[in-house]
Amino acid sequence: MPAGRTWESTAICTRRWRPGRPWSTPSGGAEIHPELTPLPGEPVIKKHRYNSFYATDLEIILRGLGVETVILTGMTTECCVLGTARGALERGFRSVVISDACASCDYPDLGAGPMSAADMHLAALRVMSLTSSQLVGTDEFLSWLP
Repeated sequence: MPAGRTWESTAICTRRWRPGRPWSTPSGGAEIHPELTPLPGEPVIKKHRYNSFYATDLEIILRGLGVETVILTGMTTECCVLGTARGALERGFRSVVISDACASCDYPDLGAGPMSAADMHLAALRVMSLTSSQLVGTDEFLSWLP
């Protein structure tokens, strides 16, 4: 995407960092996808909680850029995407979630019954659509771009 970017934007990638967790290490799946590599000067936020705003400079960076709307994608819908959508709302930002560019995982029965990744994803999307975010698909989002 960065090489072919033709619209005015700044991509801000966030990565959750939890020492000792396999998805947090450079070789464990927390890498930024090569097609989404930030352009020179675009920030990468190292976050420590689900909400990308918590204890980071994300809000300061967005305000400095004059951003009013954040576009959210990611893994997992019910944790990082939902947490960041709520964080955006609490700070006065509008959020748009690209629903088919988010994903969840299966949950085992921990006392309330198991939940499939598909059901968890839909539940989180429903919460966001009712409380914090506009939901769109990738095709619709791309149609908004000049």
